[in-house]
Amino acid sequence: MNKEDEIYVYYLIGQNLKRIRTSKGFTQDKLAEASTYSVGFIMNIESSKYTQTFSIGTLWRFAKVLKCDIREDITESRITMVKKGLGISYVMKDAVKDELKNNE
Repeated sequence: MNKEDEIYVYYLIGQNLKRIRTSKGFTQDKLAEASTYSVGFIMNIESSKYTQTFSIGTLWRFAKVLKCDIREDITESRITMVKKGLGISYVMKDAVKDELKNNE
């Protein structure tokens, strides 16, 4: 995934949404109910396999429900580049730490 591609922004926000949602104790179902969006829509946003577009208003609503600063959803500091085979992937830094622990 190319960081210069706008798809990367959707990926970044989706991964941050998932991290924030779980840290606040929300399931996808609970966030869907509180935000009035469907579970499928939230699943697609958080998925690394699909690119689900959404509006800034949607991002604002999630931030309001999760009681977080909207800027936290678009922060890149928790994403790291990982070389996999011949390609490059971007993953959450916590996922890299977890994988390293599991391989010890």
